[in-house]
Amino acid sequence: MTSTGQTQELNTPIDHIQVHVRGGITIPMQEPALTTTASRQNPYSLLVGLDENGASSGQFYLDDGESLTMEKYTLISYTTSRSGSTTTLKASVDDKGYVKISTPALNTITVFGVDSQPAKVQLNGKDLSTFTYDSSNKKLSMTKLSQHLSASLTLSWE
Repeated sequence: MTSTGQTQELNTPIDHIQVHVRGGITIPMQEPALTTTASRQNPYSLLVGLDENGASSGQFYLDDGESLTMEKYTLISYTTSRSGSTTTLKASVDDKGYVKISTPALNTITVFGVDSQPAKVQLNGKDLSTFTYDSSNKKLSMTKLSQHLSASLTLSWE
């Protein structure tokens, strides 16, 4: 749904919770678990909400979750931009010694606000065949990516 300066009424069943994402935001997520230790073993995903210009941004800060000093951490900045018919999501990694080989991978990227079915999707310059497009929700989904968090990432579609 796209709305600017309007009041919208949304009917929701009593047992559902609506979550609204403002266009222009990229949200890193991780599957939950019963404990923090168990949760840290689960893979990561990105939820990208494009704005009206096909852009978004967000950051992901990762550390051990226990230390009181911020000496070892990883900061990943995500930016999405559109140029002509191509939209590109890039990740820049500032690794200060936290991300290890055992850090779970980025497995899923979901992008809302994609106006039409992409003819081609590429991850780091290689064609992806494992994407789906939902035209009713303008949603592009990529799964089973196994992208390590410390590696550079360039995802593009046209």
